[in-house]
Amino acid sequence: MNKQQHRRQSSSTIDSGRQLRGIHININSDPFQHRIPSYVHRWWQQSRWKQTWRSVRLVVRRRKLEPLLVVVLLGTCFVLLIHVGFFSGKRYQDWQQDHQQHNDDHIDLLDQVYPDAGKRLTTLVTVLPPYDDAELLELLQPSIQLACQYDLFGHWLIWTHHTTNITIDTLLPPSAGDDPAPSQPPSTGIAQCSLSAHRITIHRASSDVKATARYFACNLAPTPYCYFQDLDTPVARHVRSVYANFLRSPSYVHGETLNPAHYRATQWSWCFYNDRVDLHACYAPPEAGLFVAKSKVEHFLHQLELNPVEPAHADFYFTLWMNEGPPRLLQGDIDTNYSTVIDIDPLHKGLISLYNSLNDPDDDSTATAPLDDNVDTRAACHNDRCVFLANRQMTPPLDLFVFSPDIMTANDNVQLRNDYYFNGYPGGQYTFAVDQHDDTAWISATYARKDDYIGLDLLMPLRIPLKYRILVDHPYSYTRSVQPQISFDGVQWIDLRVDLVCNPLNALLECHLASTMTGYRFIRLLNRYDLDYRFKVHDFSLNAKTRRSKNGQLLDIGDD
Repeated sequence: MNKQQHRRQSSSTIDSGRQLRGIHININSDPFQHRIPSYVHRWWQQSRWKQTWRSVRLVVRRRKLEPLLVVVLLGTCFVLLIHVGFFSGKRYQDWQQDHQQHNDDHIDLLDQVYPDAGKRLTTLVTVLPPYDDAELLELLQPSIQLACQYDLFGHWLIWTHHTTNITIDTLLPPSAGDDPAPSQPPSTGIAQCSLSAHRITIHRASSDVKATARYFACNLAPTPYCYFQDLDTPVARHVRSVYANFLRSPSYVHGETLNPAHYRATQWSWCFYNDRVDLHACYAPPEAGLFVAKSKVEHFLHQLELNPVEPAHADFYFTLWMNEGPPRLLQGDIDTNYSTVIDIDPLHKGLISLYNSLNDPDDDSTATAPLDDNVDTRAACHNDRCVFLANRQMTPPLDLFVFSPDIMTANDNVQLRNDYYFNGYPGGQYTFAVDQHDDTAWISATYARKDDYIGLDLLMPLRIPLKYRILVDHPYSYTRSVQPQISFDGVQWIDLRVDLVCNPLNALLECHLASTMTGYRFIRLLNRYDLDYRFKVHDFSLNAKTRRSKNGQLLDIGDD
């Protein structure tokens, strides 16, 4: 019995041991094995990289190279940190430069946004005076900057009739490794701009054709438009604004006056009117900077063939014979020393020639354009991003005085107009409305009436929302007297369903206007009623500055 009981106990012990082994838990399993895809795990098990890694680990362990490996890794990291400027305070300098605007509190959406219409369609015409090479290169610097800065110029034609060493090579810096010849004047650096050498032409005339040189040069231009600019005359500050205005009506000459006296003379004093013969001509000196269509120059050269004039006086005849009314010049204040004193004799000869041509029914050499009284572009904004619009003129009506060659000369007409203007005519300066100075203001000559307006030409359709600031010396009722309007072409206007938000500011009225509308080019404030006061505009400006949220996204422009 004892032996049988012992066998039963031993067998039960074996069975219990087998049951315990059947529920054994593997506590050494890899918790990451299910996170690695099976195909990756299979590739690693079958690859040679695993065997190489085991060999490297074995060598490191046998030769006890772990400390040396750690030192090498730490040294490499240290060198990399020095390379990126981590310890000099200049770390991520390139990244900061590339994302500087992203980190700014305010973002200007108009930054680097310029009109792109009319690219390469204009030839810059320069006539070299008879100076020495060193003086010419110094005088050429503003023209070089003009040609390089604006992509509207597709060609530069330089006209010279005297001996000079100036060539395209002297206008361009020498190639790398080339030493300039001792006899050559220093280079000017024009090659750094987009106007390449093949777009520059130096025409060496065989004779001196005086003032007609600029017109013969324009006739050789490969572009449909020309820009006249003399070397001894200051370059216009707002070329983009003038050019955008010119593209709207290229049949008229366009430019920017050098000072208020220059503007008054070209828009009033140097103008001549006689309705009987359809005379409405004005004189504008082309050397001060004028955009003109090449077709107009070709017609003028044809007129000179039919009616030859003294070549030195050709400039007096050019804009007069167009007979298009006041030239489309924006008011500027570039050079206060620019003189408006001119030789009146050639101006009188040109005027009489035009009058006789208009009075002769058989003479069709003068292509008369109708007088346009709807001009409202007045002055370029200080930053060359817009043009101030106002239908109210700062000069008296052109037809106030009638020119009659039987009883007066051109000098009599000029003197009569000057006397009338300087004896108390209250016209203001348009530039004061957009010069970014709150202490200056454009003041209209008469009370503002119904359908009068002030506004801005944005130079191009803008696809971003904009904000406007209008600072005026008007009563608060002005906010209810105007209707904001926008236009895509400057002809058809659409009411803008927003209100002016106005508050007093130092005895003035500061108004703000913001809209989500985009794609328009023109905006104006139209008077709904007659006002019993004049326009007094201290500022009319726009901006597209906004801020970024904490996560880097641009906020709506109205939330700034």
